[in-house]
Amino acid sequence: MHIIVSERVKKEYGARIRAAAPGAKLITLSVRDGKAHWAGNPALADVCCFSEDFWQDPELRRRAIPELFRLEALRWFHTFSAGVDAPAFAVLAEQDTI
Repeated sequence: MHIIVSERVKKEYGARIRAAAPGAKLITLSVRDGKAHWAGNPALADVCCFSEDFWQDPELRRRAIPELFRLEALRWFHTFSAGVDAPAFAVLAEQDTI
């Protein structure tokens, strides 16, 4: 399993995630010099944990959302809040992402 998480989630919960899902690969996204930088291959991600820090950091949000919505292998999009019925998230449903 390949899971996209923020750097904060990896730092704070990475060990717990790996304990619950042995063999899971954590893929992180950060922004450097205005560009998205992936630690790992996002094209392999089947799960995304869209934590609060993805949303609250404006630069990370601007870079993350378009990148995440293009991931064809993504099958589970877990968000910290309700609201995925917003039109912006419709593309995930069209890709059969839960």
